[in-house]
Amino acid sequence: MQASATKSTEIIAIASGKGGTGKTLIAASLGYALKRAGHRVLMIDTDTGTDGLSLFLLGPKGVETVERFEEVSTFRGILLGSASNRSSKSAPGPVEYSPRTIYRDIEQIGSPRASDAASAASAASAAESSSTPATRATTGSRIKVNDHGMRYEAIISGKGLYGDDPSSGRSHEIVACLDRQGFRSVVKELFDRIRREQEFDYVIVDTRGGFGFESSDVCAIADSFIMVTDPDYTSFHQDRNLVKRVSAAADELQTRSMLRAIIVNRAIEREEKQFRLALELEFKIKYSDTHAVPPDLQAMMAYRTQQMPYVYDPGCVYAQATLRAFSDIFSLTTSRWDPARVDGWNALVSEVTAAVKDRDQTRGKRRLLPWFVMAALAVSTLLALIFLLLYVQQRGEVAEMRDDARQARDRTERAERRVDELSARLQELLLRELGKDDPRVRPESRRLPSTGPIQAP
Repeated sequence: MQASATKSTEIIAIASGKGGTGKTLIAASLGYALKRAGHRVLMIDTDTGTDGLSLFLLGPKGVETVERFEEVSTFRGILLGSASNRSSKSAPGPVEYSPRTIYRDIEQIGSPRASDAASAASAASAAESSSTPATRATTGSRIKVNDHGMRYEAIISGKGLYGDDPSSGRSHEIVACLDRQGFRSVVKELFDRIRREQEFDYVIVDTRGGFGFESSDVCAIADSFIMVTDPDYTSFHQDRNLVKRVSAAADELQTRSMLRAIIVNRAIEREEKQFRLALELEFKIKYSDTHAVPPDLQAMMAYRTQQMPYVYDPGCVYAQATLRAFSDIFSLTTSRWDPARVDGWNALVSEVTAAVKDRDQTRGKRRLLPWFVMAALAVSTLLALIFLLLYVQQRGEVAEMRDDARQARDRTERAERRVDELSARLQELLLRELGKDDPRVRPESRRLPSTGPIQAP
């Protein structure tokens, strides 16, 4: 799928049939990847209900600067301004907008003097062109590359972030005095002006989750849209309703927005193939136009801290899967990219690939270490058993020798006793036989004669 070659600015909406699918992080990641390739990218947050993309791009410190944003730098402000023009008696003027630069590439530590502004700007420019985070110092302050290492041109959702906008008394509506037709007209005029001015190569629009007209109409007016979904049938049915409403809105507006791809986020390997086949049948797209992104704890941690996963952990599963999906989605349009931008994109791919390789090697070593420990324990246990068996065997042999010696001694004693018995019996027999013929050997003859008192001679 490819946008018309006559358009130098392509507007891509990121949508989902319901909230909580990871749509905002996908939109921010796509914008970051295109910026790393050297493209001029404008980020627009039309989700005034949650302000997700605005909060992610601004970061914890950037939120404090929102009050300094002009109304034409916010989507709600643009709608309010156009509504005011349309309600006035004079002819309505053109839609006014002014993207605001969001700095996520430098962090100033200390209070630099006014004379150091040029040095700070020079350091910030160098930080933006750098492909890897680094630290640079300027006179009077220290400027270091921060988290994303990137600057974003953006139109945030509104000044009152976290759903509390003082410009609207009814928080559930984008602009209370603007109906659907007025909303369509303003968004169409805004997008047409962005196309005419051609200041940007790509415009990434984060829409509101769900299939309300705030989402469907933005997708219908954009050049194409990417749908982000969870691999469950609740999301499947809501995505189907969203696509139907986008098609109906496109027919009414006479636009030709197309479903560019479907990203199945947090997809489990055993289930995602069947779900992607169901998407192929329902939405009449190719299986290759559906892309699975596995669940990744590192990506969740990056989003919670408003960090970019490609910088927070370039070797994570999310970085590899999304970059592969983006490469497939833009495989046809990259033929129009100049070599420098192709090289920029490939540089990001190389960084992620190298990080994945290092992670796999580290995990491989970690996986081998327990095996080495287990093998060492097994060998030690085996040697101990062998020594134990030898010891037991030796003890057994010694015991057997002792038994043999004792048995031999007992046999010797029995033999000696037998010999004594036989000798005594033989002697008795001899004396008995000899005593029959020779009275001297009779028992009586062996007795001493009885004598009286000894007399003197």
